[in-house]
Amino acid sequence: MGVGMEVKTIREAVDAMAQVQPETAFLISPETGTTLTFQGLRQQSILLAGMLRAAGMEKGDKVAFLLDNGLLTAQLFLGTIYGGYVAVPLNVRAGAMQLSYMLDHCDARLVFVEEKYVELLSEALGSVRRDMRVVNVNVDGPLPAFEEAPSGLELLPLGADDEAMLIYSSGSTGKPKGAIHTQSSVVAHGRNSIKSHQLTGHCWFCRSTTSTRSA
Repeated sequence: MGVGMEVKTIREAVDAMAQVQPETAFLISPETGTTLTFQGLRQQSILLAGMLRAAGMEKGDKVAFLLDNGLLTAQLFLGTIYGGYVAVPLNVRAGAMQLSYMLDHCDARLVFVEEKYVELLSEALGSVRRDMRVVNVNVDGPLPAFEEAPSGLELLPLGADDEAMLIYSSGSTGKPKGAIHTQSSVVAHGRNSIKSHQLTGHCWFCRSTTSTRSA
């Protein structure tokens, strides 16, 4: 099975690469030197999907992220979409008022937060009108076992038109505006990057010595 242009969801893309190049590096952390292979990404995505299901999440439910860039951040983000849930990345530079609006507006049921943003999140949640589960993570650490994933889990059905990501504007001219991306539109963005940078299956990527994290 090759990784052609027929994939329409993030799950199909991850599964295909895990089958074709299971031991090939998908990401390398410049902070720790840890390597995540395509097979590792698939395994972690399935595990995360199981834990989110055990936490009571249903297809299309929103999962928010208040995190800097990191290996685990990428795993959580892609794993959420892989599982059939909607990823909501939040701007760590936004103030508590804007974050409060976005968290309330997106109807997220769970939020992953890095330790240094716990206080900011707590302030933002003070104005949110419903309960939200908070899971603390270390972006340089392993996937936290916040639930016991059921064995033999059947993944939620997933299609090209299913929602995958909700992104908010900066809110510089008013309240932040939300834009929904489907599974197929996220895949299309990836294809555009491959085409514009002329990437192939034989490209090699050197590990940067410069952190890409938010300041």
